[in-house]
Amino acid sequence: MTRVEVAFVSGDDVCSAWHFAAHGERRPVVVMAHG
Repeated sequence: MTRVEVAFVSGDDVCSAWHFAAHGERRPVVVMAHG
């Protein structure tokens, strides 16, 4: 499964997310981290 990494700012914090696209029977997933 291929992921796309995204970083964005929320207030004063930088957040990161990984997006895993849907593939065949697999559903799309977004994994987010705050730090």
